[in-house]
Amino acid sequence: MKLNKGDTLFLYTDGFSESLDGDGNEYGAERLSLLLNANHDLAPDAIVSLCRHELHTFANGNAPKDDLTLMAIRRTH
Repeated sequence: MKLNKGDTLFLYTDGFSESLDGDGNEYGAERLSLLLNANHDLAPDAIVSLCRHELHTFANGNAPKDDLTLMAIRRTH
């Protein structure tokens, strides 16, 4: 994969997309994709913070049942 100047790469473990809300619904890859596409212009650290906040809101305080890793990097040169 080649990143061009300004491209952002977002990596996550399945613990993120498989996190559950109080009714047992998964956060899901599609919801994450929509969130990332709507906020692609944010700085990488802001993208990670936003995703953590959105997941916390979605899970309504439920603890993750799996590991949770997020990483965003942007090519600047």
